Amino acid sequence: MAQGHILGYTIRFENRSHATAPVQQVTITHPLDPDLDFRTFRLGQFGWGGFVVDVPQNTPFYFGRLDRRADLGLFVDVAAGIDVATGEAFWTFTAIDPATGEMPTDATLGFLPPNDETHRGEGFASYIVRAKQTVASRSRIDAQARIVFDTEAPIDTPPIFNTIDAVAPSSQVASLLPGQGGSEFLVQ
Repeated sequence: MAQGHILGYTIRFENRSHATAPVQQVTITHPLDPDLDFRTFRLGQFGWGGFVVDVPQNTPFYFGRLDRRADLGLFVDVAAGIDVATGEAFWTFTAIDPATGEMPTDATLGFLPPNDETHRGEGFASYIVRAKQTVASRSRIDAQARIVFDTEAPIDTPPIFNTIDAVAPSSQVASLLPGQGGSEFLVQ
């Protein structure tokens, strides 16, 4: 990746198939690498179980209530963005009972069911960000998020990284010897 190049990331999560209830709240926190320009953070799509929200372009923050009463019988409140001072990105998805305006008291109600072969228990959140213009070539940009389902213990995603390549690639090929030709020859 080159300096200032847009880096795209997707954080995936799932309610495991052996879970006994749907998830009511998913909280994702993701400290960005200090070699990234936090001010360039922009939200991308997010969704779960085949439902996808296209966040408007150039949006660093999103707060909204999604009406999922037709298929889930619930609203889902979403808060997402970045703390520019600390560089921590966040997403919170919360099931809301339309009758009370609060999280459901019934543990069998939630927005993310146990996963199955249809992938209905899978979700994701994506974003883009740029590396700082001053980052040195060969610098490593690390990424790892933490996900909390309801009141369960946090789960860390597998760590990944990108390497900054601030120097343009170069190559050269040796000239053919005089009289050398034909359909086969060694390229050096």
